[in-house]
Amino acid sequence: MQMIEYNLLKAYDRGELSIGQVATILNLSKVEVIELLEKYDIPYVRVDSEYLDQEFSAFERDIASLGGSLHHYADASKIKLEDKAWDLHIKDKYQ
Repeated sequence: MQMIEYNLLKAYDRGELSIGQVATILNLSKVEVIELLEKYDIPYVRVDSEYLDQEFSAFERDIASLGGSLHHYADASKIKLEDKAWDLHIKDKYQ
């Protein structure tokens, strides 16, 4: 049975079968198939750099449309100030 599982999961990994198809063939739930993927160290989701670039660009556009900028978050001094403000808030609230 393990060889059949593995071969079906590899077919999923190659894009030949869906999680649902594998689940149906093995008479398992989709959650159980995902657990098998983990067992065999096969990624459930694959994300390539092109996809990440598209998502990041969309995020930048969304931030810009709200009048913001991601550059604010790239400024280490601002991050440190925000962290310090958060620390002070927590100390004030819980002490």
